[in-house]
Amino acid sequence: SRLDPSNGLCLNALHDRAFERGLIVVDDSYTLRVAPLLRRDDPVVQDWLVRFDGTPLRFPSDSPPGMGYLRRHRSRFEWAASL
Repeated sequence: SRLDPSNGLCLNALHDRAFERGLIVVDDSYTLRVAPLLRRDDPVVQDWLVRFDGTPLRFPSDSPPGMGYLRRHRSRFEWAASL
């Protein structure tokens, strides 16, 4: 639900839009994953998205994002459903 603080990530505008469109997701180990369909040869895409693939996220240990919400988000995107 939108009122649950564990249903949120603090992202900049670019990464928020990429997350909403399924270009980036967060796996069960709270690691950022980037969609394989992105053009990895594009220097802008490489610099702003692809280079973060595999990066562990950091957040307050007492309030991590809800795993159920992250799993539901991944399930919306075929490439990420099995992560």
